[in-house]
Amino acid sequence: MLSRIVLAFLLLTLSGQSSGVTAQRPAVSPAGQEGTPVDPGPAPGSPSPPGVEPIVVTGSERLTWDFLADSLEDVQQLGFVSRVDDQSTDLHSIECQPSDEEWWFVCSAPMPPLEIGDHAIAVFASEPAEGGRQLGYPSTALLVRRVASNGTSTARADSTRVPVVSAREAPGPSAMAALAKLPDAPTAITALPDGRLLLAERSGALRLFARGALLDPPAARLDDVDPSAGRGILAMATDVKFDAHPLVYVLYTAVSGYRLARFTLAGDTLTDRMVLIDSVPISAKAASGALAMGPDERLYVAFGAGNADRALDMGSFAGKVLRLERDGTTPKDQKAGPPVFAAGFTNPIGLFWDTAGRALLVVQSDAPGIVRVTAVTPTQPGRGSITASYTVQADVAGAAGAAHAEAGTSHRDLLLTTVT
Repeated sequence: MLSRIVLAFLLLTLSGQSSGVTAQRPAVSPAGQEGTPVDPGPAPGSPSPPGVEPIVVTGSERLTWDFLADSLEDVQQLGFVSRVDDQSTDLHSIECQPSDEEWWFVCSAPMPPLEIGDHAIAVFASEPAEGGRQLGYPSTALLVRRVASNGTSTARADSTRVPVVSAREAPGPSAMAALAKLPDAPTAITALPDGRLLLAERSGALRLFARGALLDPPAARLDDVDPSAGRGILAMATDVKFDAHPLVYVLYTAVSGYRLARFTLAGDTLTDRMVLIDSVPISAKAASGALAMGPDERLYVAFGAGNADRALDMGSFAGKVLRLERDGTTPKDQKAGPPVFAAGFTNPIGLFWDTAGRALLVVQSDAPGIVRVTAVTPTQPGRGSITASYTVQADVAGAAGAAHAEAGTSHRDLLLTTVT
């Protein structure tokens, strides 16, 4: 399945080219003269943080990064993009191969174009098409200092793997061991852009996994959670513009019904709780719900209804997918009416956008071992129409994808992370 690709944990390093390979991009000095060495001192570009020495490069090196996925085929389906300071460039001539560690793959590509000076380089996965949408989070930045070369010798980094600066933490054995030690079973997990993991316990604790361990005390503890009868924290989502809006959205059950709250992450603490939606009726049969931020920077939240009648009752948010602004209000681009994007969902357990951003995939638990994946395509701001619906065995739902041939819309590239 493609579940780990969505997390897109990358470790970015640098390797020199093999001897005898000439620089792929001619070096240009500030005066415009090729082949003139320059002082690798302070120069235009992104300044290096105090105490961190950039790696000196000439532009002929290859970037190397580690990528977490289930198979080499999965990795080869993706594109990769380098972000130099604030400019993104598609990488080409990418080579990937399995590493010695399970699920990890080593990829490399020629260095992207760099001006003379200091720069921060990050890599992220994307859709394979040129300029494709970003998938997951970028790597931690690698700090480099671009200097000129005389064209015959290369001032390159050590040909062995150079340790990444402030390396990302991957959900490896230490994270799995930490999960096993939680006093309460985790019901939701999300990756933060800086590589930390946020875990939710059903009973109300929100915990950060960082620096190889679960942090204590929890980032937040929700005292108003009702964890009885399979209830509790149901879903979490982070803002798609997390650097500008460090917001975390949490859907959980309270005594009054479903409750949607927003938090601000400050350091290792979730603060400034704001309740966005409250008192949505919960079925006595079961509680379920899901969250996702859309490519339109709106928050999508699904509330379980428990039965088909309530799911179609437009007087209740139960059984509906809502489309909201960050503060929980109805988006201004919607002409009128309540923020109901789609209706008719009895037991939603996951929301995901297909990789092209064309359709919202709603995952429901139909019966033990069976899930239903429904594609909802936006038809106008604030409204969606069901264009496909498929029943999938839960053991293969992690790679669920189907083609809606009648509508000419493909959902084979759908990425689902946690539907089992």
